[in-house]
Amino acid sequence: MHSAAENQPLATATPHFSVVIPTYNRERLLPRTIDTLLAQSFTDYEVIVVDDGSTDGTRTVLEHYLQTEPRISYHCQQNLGACAARNQGAALARGGYLAFLDSDDEVDSQWLEHFANAIAVHNAAIVSCGCRYVEDDVVWKTEIPTENGFFTSGTFVVAQELFHQSKGYRVGLPANQQSEFRLRLLPLLRKHQRVLHTIAQPLVT
Repeated sequence: MHSAAENQPLATATPHFSVVIPTYNRERLLPRTIDTLLAQSFTDYEVIVVDDGSTDGTRTVLEHYLQTEPRISYHCQQNLGACAARNQGAALARGGYLAFLDSDDEVDSQWLEHFANAIAVHNAAIVSCGCRYVEDDVVWKTEIPTENGFFTSGTFVVAQELFHQSKGYRVGLPANQQSEFRLRLLPLLRKHQRVLHTIAQPLVT
């Protein structure tokens, strides 16, 4: 059986995935995140970096990628917070499914391949995986999603139309933005009788 990753072209006019990366003053960490994306076995995706008003060298760091990698785009906005940056990235996205990464995350090389295969096999509108927490290069905690999924950075993809029906992330909350988003998203999933599939392994750090 062939996996969904085989014989995939570079991102098309309507890529399978849009990966949104909100960033703020992460010039040293952002390249590591982007490099793990560029190493993906599944290649039909775009990367949308939304700079939330950085005052460091973020734009300069990205220049090389912008000149050499057509899948990456860069958008700058005034400092409105990560949730506003995620929503802006989603508004610009062309992909059928959205993923959100923080600019200090690292993803496994088969991260998108696992998501693509789950979507193909289960006709899933949301796919969720586990994650690892690392400190000083040591994994100190691993979390695996429950049947209701896991919605921290990098642990899920969502069909674009379902994301927009949920109105996206709520801007201005001081904490628990991901949990609040999940509480609005899951009832929509059930209302439209869509599938949430979980992958019982960590794919993001």
